[in-house]
Amino acid sequence: FHINAMGQYDPILDYLQGQEPEKYKDDDWVYDRSKNNYPMHRYKESETMFLHCNQPKLYPWDIDGDGYRKIHDAAGNTRRLYSHYLHEELGFDAEAKIWESMQWLLCNHGDMMIKGLDAPDLWCKKVTDHLHWLRAHPEDIEINAENIDSQ
Repeated sequence: FHINAMGQYDPILDYLQGQEPEKYKDDDWVYDRSKNNYPMHRYKESETMFLHCNQPKLYPWDIDGDGYRKIHDAAGNTRRLYSHYLHEELGFDAEAKIWESMQWLLCNHGDMMIKGLDAPDLWCKKVTDHLHWLRAHPEDIEINAENIDSQ
């Protein structure tokens, strides 16, 4: 996987727990670059509230195609952009939810002008097709950790 996103925790929960940090501090995890650090939280009750998708920006017309940071690998096989770690952290398929939002915007609000978007009907179809693929392949969320480390 060659995509980056930053999760931001619920600031209200963090503020409240920050009033008594020793009481709420999560001591179960120590950062280790050699393994999955998604479960590591500053406080025991931290919850991810926002996801900033920054590398690449998730404009369908920018991530369509084959290769690095695209929805198809170099061989043209459809793939997910996020690993199972995000699903484990959030408890749901965030990637499908993002594509649902894209579909809602592109297919239900064709009256909106989106800078850089040509052929809105084509992009509505492409986004819908990829969303259907994501929903049809939930098993791709559960990727073997050894395969992730080698990518």
